Amino acid sequence: MQFLLNHLCFKCRIKLCFQTVKLYKSTSTIENGVIVDTLRQLGFAEWEANQIARHKHVQNIEIPKMKKIVERLKKLGFPLEEIVKCPMVLKSSSTSIDHYVKILEESGVSYDNIKLELITRTKFLKLMKMPTSELKKKGLIEKDIDVKRNILHYTDLPSSIHVPETDDSKCLDMIQTDAVKQYLCWRLDLKREEVDKMYR
Repeated sequence: MQFLLNHLCFKCRIKLCFQTVKLYKSTSTIENGVIVDTLRQLGFAEWEANQIARHKHVQNIEIPKMKKIVERLKKLGFPLEEIVKCPMVLKSSSTSIDHYVKILEESGVSYDNIKLELITRTKFLKLMKMPTSELKKKGLIEKDIDVKRNILHYTDLPSSIHVPETDDSKCLDMIQTDAVKQYLCWRLDLKREEVDKMYR
């Protein structure tokens, strides 16, 4: 292409560039058409499919991956309307989605409170850095839930093991790490200082 541009007259260069842009635009339109058709097959209304297809990030997603993500979200009980409002979630992997949902559930976020926007990478990471007191104020976690104990409830840690009360001023990420450390102390029969060294 560069060779041609250097060896053509100005008029021919303009014509060649115009044809290239036209070809690129038509390719994008065909791509959008494929996205819309795929989304229609997955149960979206035509206007919903068009709205999602216009999102610049969606245009870079491979069709098989998009199908897999939508099917996974439907299986998890997320309505199609939520995907229309939050098309960024289609950039995630189905493994990440499962992982994020599980972490939120273990942390005490009720399934009804897990909205689609919370499992986009950016929102999820922001949520993990928030103090649990803030999450409780927002109503994402019930006020009477002890987050660390709730996380450890999903493990085989014996109920006889004392679990200190959660400090709600700590962020969700720190509390989760703390719960993992407590579990490792029991499972590996180590002192807390030894487990702390493993985490450095």
